[in-house]
Amino acid sequence: WSVLRALFPAASSLSTAPQESERLILNYGWKISMVGAGLYAAVFVLGPDFLVFWLGAEVGSQAAPVLRVLMAVALLGLPSAVMVQYLLGNGLTKWCTLGGLFSSVVSILTTIIFIRKYGLLGAAWGGFLGLALTRPLFHWWVARRKFREVIAPGKFMIRLYGVFLTCAVAGAAAVGLHHALKLACPPLVAFGLSAMLSPILIMIVLLVAEATIMGHSSQVREFNAYAKAGLRRILGGKPAAALI
Repeated sequence: WSVLRALFPAASSLSTAPQESERLILNYGWKISMVGAGLYAAVFVLGPDFLVFWLGAEVGSQAAPVLRVLMAVALLGLPSAVMVQYLLGNGLTKWCTLGGLFSSVVSILTTIIFIRKYGLLGAAWGGFLGLALTRPLFHWWVARRKFREVIAPGKFMIRLYGVFLTCAVAGAAAVGLHHALKLACPPLVAFGLSAMLSPILIMIVLLVAEATIMGHSSQVREFNAYAKAGLRRILGGKPAAALI
């Protein structure tokens, strides 16, 4: 996210085209999110077995569901991490604060409700539901006011939440692969193979989804050029083509 915070203002300042910052955050938000999404999804798949190896079967099996819900929360939070860069970069601090306050209040309420019955796992689910019930509504509200001239609100939501939805599919496939390996191999061998194959599977699914959802139009190529120029400015004139 530090890369996006540096790149977004530098690239946006190089053109006076209308709605440029909106197009830029759509194009590069996905690319930056893919890195975090691949990491979180891999932890979602491999984390439970790692906890069992590290803490023992009794403690690890109890902690594993909490870890998986927390990784789901992290994945669901990726669109918000993208949007906060856009809001802060355009001086919309009031919108950012109100959106965060709304989400926090609902998350606290859902956490209080679930933690009484389910304990620590309930707290994790409360956080997930708090995001799921508030952030898409807030992002839809922002899309209708700031992105309407660039993209339809429905397509905006597909792009913004495409990484999360794609990771849900990729994570399910990787979990299936992991369980198949556990049935066919000894535990440590299965873990090692899954540690190699699951990230590859997840990234392939993400790359295919990017090509399908984002496309490779001339508009995307135009903003690639703006981004490279922005990186050159940040790096003091050094070539940036190899970084994008």
